Parts: sequence; structure tokens; C-alpha cells
Amino acid sequence: MGGRLNGRIEDPVIRITEKDADKKEFILASWDTSFYSSKEDPWTIPCNDGAIIMEFIENKNKNVASLILFNHPTRGVKGRRWDGTEFCWKHCPKHYGAIHFHDDDVYDFKWISNMEWRVPTGIPSGIYIMRFVTTNDDDDDDDCPAQQHEEALPLFICAPKKKKGDDDFDSSSSDIQQPPVKLMKTNGESKPSTTTCSEIKKNKLVVLIPTFTYVMYGNHNRPDFEIDPWLARNRNSPGSYPYNPALFPAYGHSSYDFHSDQTGINFASHLRPLFNLRPGYITFSRFGGPGGGSKDDNDDNSNNNNNTTTQENSNSTVSSTSFCSGLRHFPADSHIICWLHHFGFEFDVITDHELHREGPAALSQYSTLLTSTHPEYHTLQSLDTLQKFRDVQGGNLVYLGGNGFYWKIGASSSITPTPTSSSSSSSSNIPQEEEFNNNNNNDDCKLLEIRRCEGGVRTYATEPGEYYNFLDGGMYGGLLRNSDRSPSKLVGISFAAQGSFIGKPYQRTCYDRPDITDWVFKGISDKETKVLGNFGFSGDGAAGYELDAIVPTDEFFRDGNIVILAQAHVKADKRYALVPEEVLTPWTNLAGTTNEEAKRADMIYFRVPKSGAQIFSVGSITFCGCLPYNNFENNISHLMKNVVDHFLEAGNESKQS
Repeated sequence: MGGRLNGRIEDPVIRITEKDADKKEFILASWDTSFYSSKEDPWTIPCNDGAIIMEFIENKNKNVASLILFNHPTRGVKGRRWDGTEFCWKHCPKHYGAIHFHDDDVYDFKWISNMEWRVPTGIPSGIYIMRFVTTNDDDDDDDCPAQQHEEALPLFICAPKKKKGDDDFDSSSSDIQQPPVKLMKTNGESKPSTTTCSEIKKNKLVVLIPTFTYVMYGNHNRPDFEIDPWLARNRNSPGSYPYNPALFPAYGHSSYDFHSDQTGINFASHLRPLFNLRPGYITFSRFGGPGGGSKDDNDDNSNNNNNTTTQENSNSTVSSTSFCSGLRHFPADSHIICWLHHFGFEFDVITDHELHREGPAALSQYSTLLTSTHPEYHTLQSLDTLQKFRDVQGGNLVYLGGNGFYWKIGASSSITPTPTSSSSSSSSNIPQEEEFNNNNNNDDCKLLEIRRCEGGVRTYATEPGEYYNFLDGGMYGGLLRNSDRSPSKLVGISFAAQGSFIGKPYQRTCYDRPDITDWVFKGISDKETKVLGNFGFSGDGAAGYELDAIVPTDEFFRDGNIVILAQAHVKADKRYALVPEEVLTPWTNLAGTTNEEAKRADMIYFRVPKSGAQIFSVGSITFCGCLPYNNFENNISHLMKNVVDHFLEAGNESKQS
């Protein structure tokens, strides 16, 4: 039996009717779709007691007649009994008995593995690209010439860590394309190796790879996608990835898209090909991205027909359209990685998945952490790990993006359709290490969930009454700030404005704190600090697309701890707007300034009084596109090196003391 369904089903029943004259009906089997147990698999619903089918099942095992849900339709949604008196499915399950099915629900493609790769012992932590080349060479078909196809998959290999209770080492390959692979201390099939990794997590610098964000954006079918400009840009961009998810809907789309019935997509999984995780994937086909236009549009005293800008710091005049890579997420984050390699920094990588699973232990050996350009999505567990790294371990944070730590998501590994699975637990408090070890060791976060509720920049709005996640057992979803976890409480700034993928330069604002500015702006002339980053491979400027600014009510700002080093204003650019959660009326906002003044990026520095942790935040998605510009010789690159050098030196001094 086959078919397609878009819609909600609640409490299904299978009835049989006698063939005699009475035509009596009997319930063969029925299921209570409001059923939920934290100790059982949430995708397997047991058969109700009293069903006739149970009479034919040995030992009356209800699991034999269970209703098994594949591809994970949406649970925790309103049913026929919902009357608006309760808004959390866990508090009143009978009101949330419906299951929303979509004919394009996708979870795991379950492709058969045809190869296995073991991470070599002693391999340095880092980002690796596994390339596959296949050739279609049919000697019997003269009309079909041989064609070669190349595919590339990223692997994020974390540093080895010592296991408790033995001397073995393992290394999580936090890939988000295949199951984690283990680094076994073996030489050959079974003979133990006499060599081990030189040191456990010897590097003090770590880069956080935002795998949660990568998955949530996975296969984003952008509403501004235009096939002809995209194909033209690919043809003119050597090394670009030649496929776009908009043209291959069978692989499933992202949590920014809609199901075929026009309801928003709640779930995202990495157990399928993700186009935008490929090296060279181009997000924007036109210069400027969603806002379009040229860099000079809407600027004061600009000529709207002039698409040429002068790059003062490189003494060259170039077309602004030449310096917008159109890259986002993983391809854009490679700007950070190549910058680190260029200057010879020794570093490890770690992912959101490790932070969620391992808790504070995942970062215990590091003194400084760099984020990516857009670490937008986090579970409470992964965010708690970062907060404890800063506030308890005294770890330094370098926030290199914009619109980070924005959405709270649910994650679960309790997705295999077997009655014995268990779901993870979570807490809004910052947990101790033992809690992570007890609760999250088996959580591989293979499925992520978002409820886009109560404001925020979003492509769709979750239905009222469905604001609570299902995967994490019923925690309130939506913006982290609505759960008292504003990004400013971690990195000092929060999402303020969004606009086109065209960047603006920063201008230095701080001159009265030489104890800070002397090392931040070391080697950068006063003239250059007036125009910091008017170049770059992401939008041709350091501050663009999504911008973060200080929050006047933040305790660190009120206490005078936060120092605003530089600012980038976009107040004259009509393509930028304040984010909805900052707007009170059309004329007023939470920042207490004019709407135009509030549209900016703040580059800040502060120290956490109790732990001594140092925080440097830039508040822009396009900032890192400046790093490799002019072969890494530019004022943004120099400023960045000053900060990382200073943080690492401070970390070494702290260790020695």
C-alpha cells in the first residue's frame, strides 16, 4: 500500500466489520498518539490495551503492534482537543495528540556504506576534505562518452582525548555527513600500537565549528534563487560547487524552507547529502545577496551608477563586484582557517556536537576559542558549555561573526524506531561535568528541531500553541534571549540589524583606554583606524549582512566593563533594518536611540571580573572575509593577529601562575 499525505492524524483506529447481517464493528487496533515517555522511543507508539490484535500476540507485548513513525513527522502539535488553555504539549498531552505528516519529510537516506575510513593515529586536529572521483566509462556505448564526477565531503577531526579508566585514545571525527569514526590505538587489525599521540590536546587555541548551524541551513532553497544568474556565476567561478538544492528537492530542504503543504520545516538532519556543506558552494548568485544593488547604493554623497570603489589600504582600484565571494557558512568560514594557517597558529577544531555531548570537559584544555562567522543555533547544553568555559574556566572568547547564539534548538539521538531507546534530558541551568557525562554521552544530535516562535528574523512563524520543542522533552523554543540567554550575556553584543550582503568599514571610537587599544591597534596607523575593513571577499567590507551591537541594559556595559573599540554604521543604507525584537514602535527601539543610530556593528572588548576571561567581539558576518584580502596584509588581519596573540599570551601566563 502506498500514497502521499499532507496533514494531521490523531488517535488512528483499525476497525473490522463482521460479514453477517448485524455487521458489528470491532476495534482491531488503536493508538493514543498523545503518548510520550521520556524512557521510551518517541517515534514508537504502543498499541492501546483492549485491542483485538493483542489477543493474537504472545505475552500481550504491546510493542509488537506499535505504530512506528518513519522520517519523523512533527509531534508536539495541536490536536482536535486543543482549546487554548494550555500551550505546552507536555503539560496537557491530550490537547496535542496530533501528528503532522508531510509527503516530503526527510530524515535518513539509509544509503548502504561502500567504504570505511579509519582516522590515522596521530593525525592533527583540523578540517579535512575527503574527495571522491568516479568515472562513467561505458565501453559498449559509443554515444555516451566517459564522464568524470567529483564530490567532496568535509570532516571535522577533533583532538584526541584520554578515555577515563584506560590508556586508549580516541578522536571524534565530528563529520556531519557520516557517523563519527573512532581513532583506535591499533596497528593493523588487532595488534596494539606502541606509539600514541604526542600530547593530549596540546594546542591552547581551538576553533568552534558551528555544525548545528550548518545542519539547520542544510539545503536551503533560498527564495531569491534565480537559476540563470546562479549558473552564470558558477561558470565564471573556478572551483565552485556545480549543484544547488533548489534544483534537487528530493534531498530535502532546510529549516528555513516550507513543506509542500506550506507549513514550515521544523526538523533538520545531516544524514543526507547537504549541498551547502560542499567546498566552493556559492550562496548568493548576485552581488549584494538579498538586498542586491552595489556597494554605493544609498550611501551619502554616492553616485548610484558608480560600481567602483577605491581600496585605500591596498592602493588599488577595483570593481566592488569582484570582491563578493557569495560564500556563507562552511565555505566562508574557511577564511578563518586559511588565516590561521597563514600565520602559523597551532590550533584544534571542535564542533557544536562535542559541546552538547561532552559539556565543559570538551574545552577544558583550551585557553582561547574562536567562533565562526555565524554561530546562530545552539542547544542549552552547547551554550552552557561555552558559558562555563568563560565564567568558570576563565577561557577567552573571540566572537568573529554576527547574529550568533540566536535560536534555541532541540537535539536528540532517540530516533531509532526501537522501543528501548531513551531520550536525552536537559536543563536551563549551567550543569556540572558529571551531568553532561550522565545525560549526553549517547546523544549524537542526529536530528535537530527549531520552533520559530515569538518574534525574531524568521522565514516562517510557528503556529501559536506550538512553541515548545519536542526533541528535548518540551523545552520552550524560539529565541535564546526569550529564555534569558541573550547573546550579550556571553559575548557582550546581540543581533541588531540585517540588510544586504554588502559590507561597510569600521571606524575606531575608543581613544581613552590605552591599556587596551595599544595592543589591539598595534602596528595600525591612526589614519587606517578611521577606515577599518573597506575591502574583503565577503560583501567588500568588514561589517555587513547581519550586525550585532551592545545592549544598554547589559550588566557588563552598565558596569563599564565593555569597551567599544570601533563601530560600523549603516544608518544611511535603506537596505538595512532593525531586527523585529529590537523594535518597540515604528519610531522607537529597545536601544533607546534613533532607529538609524541603532543600525550598526559594535567591535568590543571586555573582561569577566570573576574568572578573568577576555572577550573580543566584532558583530558582523562579513568580517572574516577581510582576513585573506591582499594576501593577508591588511588592517583587519593585523588587528585580528594582535587580539589572538594577546589572548594566547594571557592564557600561557595564567597557566604558569
